[in-house]
Amino acid sequence: MPRHWDGRSVEARRFKTLCGIIVADLGGDLTEADKLGVAQVALLTIAGERAADTAAGAPLDASDIANLIGEAQRALGALRAKRKAEA
Repeated sequence: MPRHWDGRSVEARRFKTLCGIIVADLGGDLTEADKLGVAQVALLTIAGERAADTAAGAPLDASDIANLIGEAQRALGALRAKRKAEA
C-alpha cells in the first residue's frame, strides 16, 4: 500500500479488498514477488477506477483508462500464468 495512505481511506480499504480477492483467485500462499505483483494489479485497478470516477466531471480520456485497465489485466494474467506453471 502506498505510504501516503493511512489505512483508513477509501483507497486503502479498496486496496486491501482487491489484494484479498486477487490472492484468493491465485490460490493463496504467494511468494514475496507474487505479492508485489498483486499490489501492482490492485494499484492499477484503483487508478483506473479513480480515472473513471474523475472523468464524470471532466473531459474523459478513454485511452488512459483503457491503458490502465489493460496493464492491470496483463499483470494479473502474468501472475496467473506463473502460478499455473508452478503447479
